[in-house]
Amino acid sequence: FDVVCLHNLSLFDALMKAGPALKTGSLMKLPSNQAFTQRNDKVTMSPVDPSEQVYVEADGEVAGILPATWHIIPNGCRMILP
Repeated sequence: FDVVCLHNLSLFDALMKAGPALKTGSLMKLPSNQAFTQRNDKVTMSPVDPSEQVYVEADGEVAGILPATWHIIPNGCRMILP
């Protein structure tokens, strides 16, 4: 799966640049991004500054605070599209 980290974006930039870029598939081209492909079945993230609270978002909702670990389940989601 692909991981994209958005760095130093204001709320305005996130709404005006990252939102449309996500829809058009050009999110990787924004200059403040870091992107890589993850091949493991587990991803663990921690804040650079341990005293700082970094919120984790999933589908636009706050899902928790770092540190966090995600487990990838192969074929874990089936979708039916028209």
